[in-house]
Amino acid sequence: MSFSLQMVVIAALCTVPFSYGMTSNVFRCTSRKEDFQISGSMALFQGVLVLLGMALGRWIIGFAGSMGFALGVGTMALVGMRMILENRKGDPDDRAYKLDDKVMILAMSLAASINSFILAIGLPAFVEKIPLFSLLVLAGSFLFTFAGIITGKRSGNYKLAKYAVIAGGTAIICVAAFQVYEAYFA
Repeated sequence: MSFSLQMVVIAALCTVPFSYGMTSNVFRCTSRKEDFQISGSMALFQGVLVLLGMALGRWIIGFAGSMGFALGVGTMALVGMRMILENRKGDPDDRAYKLDDKVMILAMSLAASINSFILAIGLPAFVEKIPLFSLLVLAGSFLFTFAGIITGKRSGNYKLAKYAVIAGGTAIICVAAFQVYEAYFA
């Protein structure tokens, strides 16, 4: 997978923390310190779970061998569909959480990172520089979460969060389809 496609996947994965960051202002406006805590928590969980998912993926591909490509494309398609279907229903306010409870922030960070973990299981079939990819996910998640928090404070249009995740899921599915096209038809 080329570096530009890896950046598309990273940006698509970071739309989930963006949406959580955007809805963090539903109950009350956050302070700068809370903004950094939320962004840091989301970024840390995203980066660590991507690293763990890729380690698990390397282990699975070690057993599966030639099935690595199918695992990679399958996890991309699964995560893309999950992101789209999950965000088609409900209001963004359903995703809001109380900022006073630090355990809740950690739980929401973990929940936001599940898609990244699942996708990362199949990525070793395409990505060679796993630590670099994980660091880019960590940095992107921090920036996207922070941008979501700022956007949520400014606009109050929480439906943008939902549409961003749907666009991210669509982008991941397109990357998976491109990988299949490139492997079998190009």
